[in-house]
Amino acid sequence: MKQLIYMKERSYVPKSIQYGYDNESLAIDSYSQSQEVNIKKSGLRISQEYPFIGCSSDGITYKEDTNTLKNVIEIKCPYRILRLMNLKIVKIST
Repeated sequence: MKQLIYMKERSYVPKSIQYGYDNESLAIDSYSQSQEVNIKKSGLRISQEYPFIGCSSDGITYKEDTNTLKNVIEIKCPYRILRLMNLKIVKIST
């Protein structure tokens, strides 16, 4: 089970998974700069309203005025489109 969860410990890691590991922090930094937000790392988050629902996201942002949760960030670095397009960040209005 541990090997399935922590694939970095495997002797062989597929190129697509390694690409995601290698580029996740760059993608988080790019998103943070383009959206002008501070992203905090997040572990397992459990819903207060529905405690049987949880997620393990790549980061979270907070509303500055109230310090309440604003966004949950999940980063994907798709290896298969690597050769098809350049990374473009689009500002999302909130």
